[in-house]
Amino acid sequence: MKLAKTGGVYYNKAKQYEKAAKLFLEENLFNEAAESYELSGNIDDAVSLYIKGNNHEKAAGILRRKGDVKKAALIEAEGLTESGDDLKAVKYYQEAGEFAKAGDIYRNLQEHEKAGMMFEKAREYSLAS
Repeated sequence: MKLAKTGGVYYNKAKQYEKAAKLFLEENLFNEAAESYELSGNIDDAVSLYIKGNNHEKAAGILRRKGDVKKAALIEAEGLTESGDDLKAVKYYQEAGEFAKAGDIYRNLQEHEKAGMMFEKAREYSLAS
């Protein structure tokens, strides 16, 4: 129903962001709803909806501005993994302190020395050898 989207746009213009978000959600317009929640100051719902809308980069950006760098890095990594970009994701897994996940990626990429180092950092010694 296009009316919900149109209504959401008008609610945003009227700075009634929560109402806008609810209308956008009726149409599963997750990124639009997230933007409305972000404008309203409802950061938790904004982050959740950006992730649901496959906009991990935007969700991570909000968290970085909030100072939650590790969670931002993890969200960024998960988004990149979902899109098949493991090579970029591994950097964010390391930033998030998820060394075992980084090690798994390196192992899958046949980069055994890097995998071993990550497993050591994760204290997964049985996987490091």
